Amino acid sequence: MFPFLLTTLLLSFSRALGFDANSKANIAVYWGQSSAGSQESLASYCHSPDIDVVLLSFMHSFPQNVSLDFTSACSQSFSSGLLHCEQIGDDIKTCQTLGKKVMLSLGGSAGSYGFESDSEAVDFATDLWNTFGNGHSSERPFNDAVIDGFDFDIENQKPGGYVALAKSLRGHFASEDKKYYLSASPQCFYPDASVGELLENVDMDFIFIQFYNNACNVDSQFNWNTWSNFVTTTPNRNAKLYLGLPGSSSAAASGYISDPAKIQSVIESIGQGENFGGIMLWDASQSFTNKVGGKSYVSQMKNIVGTNTAGINFEHEANDSGSSLSSQATTSSSSSVLFRTSLSSTSTSGGSVTGSSLLAMVTLKNVALGLLSAVVREGG
Repeated sequence: MFPFLLTTLLLSFSRALGFDANSKANIAVYWGQSSAGSQESLASYCHSPDIDVVLLSFMHSFPQNVSLDFTSACSQSFSSGLLHCEQIGDDIKTCQTLGKKVMLSLGGSAGSYGFESDSEAVDFATDLWNTFGNGHSSERPFNDAVIDGFDFDIENQKPGGYVALAKSLRGHFASEDKKYYLSASPQCFYPDASVGELLENVDMDFIFIQFYNNACNVDSQFNWNTWSNFVTTTPNRNAKLYLGLPGSSSAAASGYISDPAKIQSVIESIGQGENFGGIMLWDASQSFTNKVGGKSYVSQMKNIVGTNTAGINFEHEANDSGSSLSSQATTSSSSSVLFRTSLSSTSTSGGSVTGSSLLAMVTLKNVALGLLSAVVREGG
């Protein structure tokens, strides 16, 4: 009962604070390809407290003959052949209400995509904005749902045009008050043959590094430090790096780590790095159905990154409320949690979270994280 109450408390405060792109405890999952053979609805996964970002996979054909593929989750289409996924559109809005970010992933391991010129890529950025962003188009696959950004899962070793595409998308984003995100999903080999140029020239919010199906997997020639050092010398010095893992043994040909303790050890080694953001899993269908130690694999991963955050150097910038908050939590061997906080607050508009209430929520969230992590470590 005690772990359940703590989990409920943590979820409540996480939702109150909303998505934190600067967190070191986020979980991102790809959804749409049903790699386990079957998958739940998008909204079903979003009701889980274990995930923070969902990447809709994939738009696998562009800029000519634009095509989406979400397997059995969407079968209706417009007269042009472009999928018309009304239920997914409704689910996107449900996910966003629950504090999740939903992004559309471009590319994938199979498909016909790429650009002949930068001008073609710039034109396609406008098409993407009008079709999935806050623009206007007669054919919008998700109706009036507006996604939270785009992911570049480019794997065909044709890097041309993506710098122009990403910069043009940033231009569209700048016209809105809503925060939009860009991410890339390179193979762990450095430099990546498909998105290496993109990462060197455009700022990404998240980089989901695929440490699977490669010789640089976690259990092989693990090269996290190469990527961590790389971002400090590029426009991506503020990007959050995610440890990309398969959600089960059948999710990838290699790279699956069945022992949570081994992942815990890896996160203890890399998780306090300035650019660490969390774990990415391929995919939702695999990571939710795979049971390890009586829990889903995704739940195990969320516990691990939660433990990483609960201990030290927790920082949260409350830009939307006009407050600046920093707090530090130190967990002793007896699992007690001591907080040192400082807060400087300016006036806030009606209806926004005040500095003092934000401080209370962040503090209680960290208390819950610390206590929950202690219970998990001690067997609950």
